[in-house]
Amino acid sequence: MVFYYYNMFMEVSMVPSNIPLLADDILCGADAIADYMGVPRRMIYHLAHASQLPIFRLGAKICARKSQLVAFVEKQENRNAQRELAGYSIPLANSDG
Repeated sequence: MVFYYYNMFMEVSMVPSNIPLLADDILCGADAIADYMGVPRRMIYHLAHASQLPIFRLGAKICARKSQLVAFVEKQENRNAQRELAGYSIPLANSDG
């Protein structure tokens, strides 16, 4: 399949369909980001407010690139693995009781 578009000189150009479109990599809205990451929507708002998530805004909507979210998760996994190798433990829940 081939997509056609007009460039700035109003010339028709062809784009092969195997080139990924920008829209395929962008998630818009906290619900879409939360669904993609498998976390509650509230967590997306919390991480966004704390500037801990690679997001950007389009108007009032928060958006993220899937590729950046994957890189973010991989970075967190590597960081946690390095901490474990260094002897730090990361408590996931209170083990008392």
